[in-house]
Amino acid sequence: MKWLSAIAIALLALTFAQASARAEDKAFERKDYNFNGWTKGRFSEMVTVVNPGKFITLAGIGAEEEGNGRNTMHKGDMLGQCRYAFMKIKKALATQNATLADVTRIVVFMTTMEPYGDWVTCRKEAFGAGALPASTVVQISRLASPDMMIEINIDAVTK
Repeated sequence: MKWLSAIAIALLALTFAQASARAEDKAFERKDYNFNGWTKGRFSEMVTVVNPGKFITLAGIGAEEEGNGRNTMHKGDMLGQCRYAFMKIKKALATQNATLADVTRIVVFMTTMEPYGDWVTCRKEAFGAGALPASTVVQISRLASPDMMIEINIDAVTK
């Protein structure tokens, strides 16, 4: 009876090893899609990822002072707040061996659309000439701190 158990365990181990090998054979693949001409260069309408190694979500990243979160940095300056938020995002991603190139989706909450051009400038600075992730910008009446003008959520995947 013991030899039957040993054979069953060996077969299970072989099955798991084969499944693991098949998963490793599949290469990481990211594709960015634009279905409408006007979106090209502005954002990707869809991003697909096959066989990601890690899925990363960052939420509520804004201009709150690092460390204590008590003060809003760059009050009244959308571009300054956005740059500060991206600095924090880059640092957070780096803790997971990820970069902005791994970002697949970004959701931005802004308290006013008046400085929308500052958001576009900030995003271009952050992402450079690389592919832009699927993106949404939403205007809301207020964020957690009354001095905050922008808050960013990020999804990223790595190999």
